[in-house]
Formats: sequence, C-alpha cells, structure tokens
Amino acid sequence: MNKSIFLNLLFIILIIVANNAHASNYFTASKTRLNMGEDTLLSWSNYYPNLYNNPTYNLYVYKPNGAIKYKFGSGLTDTSFLRKNIRMSGKHTFEVEVCDSLGENCVTNYNGRVSVYVDHGCYKDEIWSGIVYKCDGQIVSQSTGGVSHYGVDKFSEFIAVKDRVFWYFWDASMLRGAYYTNCRSGGSLSMVTAFVGGLGISDRIDNFLPKTDGENAEWDHWHKVGSYFTHHSSYLGQC
Repeated sequence: MNKSIFLNLLFIILIIVANNAHASNYFTASKTRLNMGEDTLLSWSNYYPNLYNNPTYNLYVYKPNGAIKYKFGSGLTDTSFLRKNIRMSGKHTFEVEVCDSLGENCVTNYNGRVSVYVDHGCYKDEIWSGIVYKCDGQIVSQSTGGVSHYGVDKFSEFIAVKDRVFWYFWDASMLRGAYYTNCRSGGSLSMVTAFVGGLGISDRIDNFLPKTDGENAEWDHWHKVGSYFTHHSSYLGQC
C-alpha cells in the first residue's frame, strides 16, 4: 500500500476513535458491568453544560423487562446520581434530559444515553435428565430432556428480578411452551402463563412483563380462535 494512502487512512481512523471517545463522555456510568445488587454512578457534566443558566435534569431508565421508559429522577441540580442496588438482570439504558431552571424546554438525544449490564449470576448445568438452570448452586428450572421430530427443549428470556427468576420454556415433545418462575433459592417452580404452541398458527404470549417488585407478572394472550387478546396478571408471592 502506498505510504501516503496508509497515513491518510490511519488519520481517518484516529479521528473516528477520538470522536467516539468524546461522544462517550457526555453521559457515563462508573460501572457498566454489574452483579445483582450493585451500584453505578451516573455522570453527565459534559452534556449540554452551557445550554441553560441553572439547568435542571431528569433521569429515565429503559429496563430489561420490557417496561415503558420510567422516570426515576426529576428536577435534579447535580450532574451525577448514584443508582443503587440494581436488582434486575439484563441491559438497563439510562437517559438524561437537560431542562431550564423551571424544568421546562427539556432536551435530550442519543448522546444522553448510557447502558449497563447486570449479570443474574445463574448458569446452565448438565444433570442426568438434561440441562437445567442453577442459581447459587440450587436448581431452579425444569430440565431440557425432551427431543422430538420438531426439535429439542429450550430455554429463553431468562431474567432475574430481586429474589425471583423467570424464563420461557419450550417443551419439544409436547410442542408447546409457557413462562415459568421460581425463587433463586429453588423449591418453588411454577408455571405463570398458559401453554401456547403447536403446529401452524397458534395462540401466543406477548408482552410478558415481570414486575420490578419480583412478586408480580403480567402478559397478553393472543387467542387463535376468534383472533383476540386477553390481558392477564398474576401475584406470585414473596421469595
């Protein structure tokens, strides 16, 4: 490669890296990889620092359970906030909004977002009957022992909320699936939703939402026969 072309390419790459590094400094988290129950310090002193005199700030979060954007800080005057004791696994995307001193004329954009990832601390393990999920050494799920012409048993959407875990389990031998829950300590495995599945067009579960209290869940059930939704909720108890 011609030396001048190489140097030009290198210069462009350095500019891109520098710009990305600069953009990442608008809104930061002190820790972006957390375990359940840990804290992270959110900071945004470089986000529109001169837009208003005496600015105020609002903070929002998009949680991994699929809930709508939630405001957890309003009318803040500091440019940092300690988000404590995060006890829901998955990706949390935080958003900061800068407003005038009256909390009006608010502004935000993609530079005002930062994401952190919370590890549920559970893991898959193989036992005599198949693959299971374990939390703190305790089996919390059924096993993936089933096999059929149409596939194998499988887990998906595993999430921990406080002391409870949730997941979707597809039973290959029965050609059906449902959402389940258990306490992290085990011993309380239960099915949350009705079974759905089968061949062809069938019922399905949409918008399954484990609530942030770790004790409730809600979802929509699409009924093939009649083509309509029903909304459901369930109290699952304390762990």
